[in-house]
Amino acid sequence: MQQKLEEENYLNAGPMLISAEEQAGIWSKLNFPLTVRASYYFDLYKNPKESSIIQTKSDSLDTYAIRLRDIVSNVKYKAGKNKAIIISHSMGGLVVRRYAQLFGSRDIDRLILVGTPNGGIDSNIKKSCDIFGESLECRDMSEDSLLINQLKYEPLPDIPIYNIIGTGCAMANETGDGIVLRSNAYLEGARNYEISGPCDELKLSFLHQEMINPAKYLKVYQLILLSLKQ
Repeated sequence: MQQKLEEENYLNAGPMLISAEEQAGIWSKLNFPLTVRASYYFDLYKNPKESSIIQTKSDSLDTYAIRLRDIVSNVKYKAGKNKAIIISHSMGGLVVRRYAQLFGSRDIDRLILVGTPNGGIDSNIKKSCDIFGESLECRDMSEDSLLINQLKYEPLPDIPIYNIIGTGCAMANETGDGIVLRSNAYLEGARNYEISGPCDELKLSFLHQEMINPAKYLKVYQLILLSLKQ
């Protein structure tokens, strides 16, 4: 997605790693918008002698939201800007929404969600999640979890939210992207868009993963580009 956005003059700054030492406003003199890729699976461990980056995927979504706050602060610091646009996929959308709920949305210009289980994951998907995924992540994404209910019954942040939903895969008597039901992806109050595609369960190939590949689903990229330019 970053490489594709280069065609629209978005500079690709690559992956973003949390660092103890960053230069303020290092990107501020650039006359082009830029993209960075960041992950809340990384954390900065400090002690009196040294700092090191560690990777951990076994924490709760609340912990990921705290790490996201550090990422957004770091991006703003390097860019010399007051806000960032956040594009997130799948569970990442829940993390961003929880971040906005905990810390406010003043740092976010707009939010673009792709394949996010806004209403949680259903019981059938949770069974697979419990086998292959991390326990705390699966717990927080469950339809009846505390986190999903916290997100569901509180107002959305007062920022533009663009929500891209995958359909076309048969799931639990309705359609979805192979992982997220359409009804659970839909977000009341957001600008919802739908794209359709197949799922190949025998090859474990689902629209949910494939939809973020511009070479396979150009419409998703076009919707993201539209959301960036509006």
